[in-house]
Amino acid sequence: MSNPDDEQGAAEGRAFAHMEAACTGQLDDMRLLLDHPSADPAALMMHTDDVGDIALTAAAHNGHVDAMLLLLNHPSADPAAMMVHASLDGVTALMLATQKGHVGGMRLLLDHPAADPAAMMMHTDHEGRTALMLAAVEGHVDAVRLLLNHPSADPAALLTDTDGSGDTALTLAANCGHTDAVRLLLEHPSADPVDMLIHAEHEGNTALSLAAYCGHTDAMRQLLDHPSVDPVDMLIHADHEGNTALSLAAYCGHTDAMRLLLDHPSVDPVDMLTYTDHLGRTALMLATQKGHVGGMRLLLDHPAADPAAMMMHARLDGVTALMLATQKGHVGGMRLLLDHPAADPAAMMMHARLDGVTALILAASFGYVDAMRMLLDHPCADPAAMMMHTDMYGDTVLTEAAQFAAAVASEEAPNPSCAPLLLLLRRVAADPQPSDARQAHMTKVAEALLQGPRSNEMFDADQPDDARDDCIRLLLEFRARGFDLNSSVMSRIISEACAMARVPHLLNEAVVGVAIARQQQ
Repeated sequence: MSNPDDEQGAAEGRAFAHMEAACTGQLDDMRLLLDHPSADPAALMMHTDDVGDIALTAAAHNGHVDAMLLLLNHPSADPAAMMVHASLDGVTALMLATQKGHVGGMRLLLDHPAADPAAMMMHTDHEGRTALMLAAVEGHVDAVRLLLNHPSADPAALLTDTDGSGDTALTLAANCGHTDAVRLLLEHPSADPVDMLIHAEHEGNTALSLAAYCGHTDAMRQLLDHPSVDPVDMLIHADHEGNTALSLAAYCGHTDAMRLLLDHPSVDPVDMLTYTDHLGRTALMLATQKGHVGGMRLLLDHPAADPAAMMMHARLDGVTALMLATQKGHVGGMRLLLDHPAADPAAMMMHARLDGVTALILAASFGYVDAMRMLLDHPCADPAAMMMHTDMYGDTVLTEAAQFAAAVASEEAPNPSCAPLLLLLRRVAADPQPSDARQAHMTKVAEALLQGPRSNEMFDADQPDDARDDCIRLLLEFRARGFDLNSSVMSRIISEACAMARVPHLLNEAVVGVAIARQQQ
């Protein structure tokens, strides 16, 4: 008597071997397995692997036309069922052949007597994409031509069909920079190029917008030069966030695409340079936000630009280009803005957004020491005024730096440290006659260190931190110099410092002694 487990194992082994043979186009192995006396060829051909593929889809994906022909014409085959079979992600044999540009396999499937080519071409995968869309994504021009020109095709429907994101074959081809595919789609006799060129996917992006976003200048030219549409309509079109093609190109730093758009004869470059999205951002601000110095320079130096106005422009919350560069730590972008011949660096550095926050405060809040140093050391800077400027909550850059030092790590500030605060405290220490306001402000700085969520960790003597130690030392020195510091706050600082004094390099005993003596007066 045969063992059922052995029989099942043998069947699974044959199924695996048959799939491998189909993948690699091994015809002799496929025939041997299909015609084996103990085989069930119908079941073998419809067996699915872990992603839902059958032998036909595996052969189609790898372009093995002879293997596909063997499977479809086998006496036990159900070719119609095999051709409409879809894998777990909804992809059929035709779609897999199309995706790889295997035109021979595509033609075999579409022209097979058991095929329903119209249904096969309109079938969509789980992303809502047809075979034509997959051909457009990959830029397989011969595959695009075959699908659109097949006698059973409805090319108008194929050209206007959209996937789950609202993309058409044209927007997908433009997004991937396949210029020849773009041309073929637009020039097909069944195409309506006006509708195709102004069509926007679910986020509001047209074919031109997507090509600009990816920097595909050849595809952009192909779209802009089409005679059926006024290029102005495409150039001024904005997505749901208010981004035009120039906005998207600037955001991604594609300078060639930016130049192509700005220099197009159908638009006024001034309008494009001053255009703002729904947040009030210009192309310069978008380029600055991402640190694209080349794109920033192109915009500022364009013959139609008003660089002074562009650099002082603020979005709806009062943030300028300099502030965007600063809050991302893009020192190169900051330098370009501050040193530009048309810049007013003093005004730019003292400009505050609606909540009173300046570029320097932003740099401190994100821990960008190099950005802080650039601002404070700039020849046009007024460091004293910048350091004592208060936002709407009464915080200065010093308190912001102290809060950053005692903050917990976050996505925006993954490495809180005392380095920004130390940079500022050293400047206070170097001032021989600090103002009364600055002296009194040291209390808020000390309070911020003591009250932050990371305060206990900061004052852990077992955690070496030279910047922290230097900050504490400077606060004690300020008290010793007679700064008007709150007694109870300084008592806590001294207490914490003395508790850490077992770290030999930490404190100067004379400084601590003077501080304690003054505290007791």
